[in-house]
Amino acid sequence: MKQAEKPEETEEVAVEEAVELDGPTPIKALEEKGINAGDIKKLEEAGFHTVEAVAFTPKKHLIIVKGLSEAKVDKIIDACSKIINLGFQTASTFFEKRQ
Repeated sequence: MKQAEKPEETEEVAVEEAVELDGPTPIKALEEKGINAGDIKKLEEAGFHTVEAVAFTPKKHLIIVKGLSEAKVDKIIDACSKIINLGFQTASTFFEKRQ
């Protein structure tokens, strides 16, 4: 019976991982892409709490954040694009992913 339980457990883990990938990505994920923790804290203080929020904010608004230079903002935007897909997606494609 233990062998029968193992496939169920792996299916549950896969479902849990899939659920995590569908929601907003916490801004702390930028640390894994080489962004300094201090810069992430500055973004959080400015009201950005997800990678998506940063990625879809115009560059000129991110440069206004105190302590972030244009070079840092470029690096942050590049890291965001590596984490999430910034490309166009049709509603039907999005709907299929949700199911």
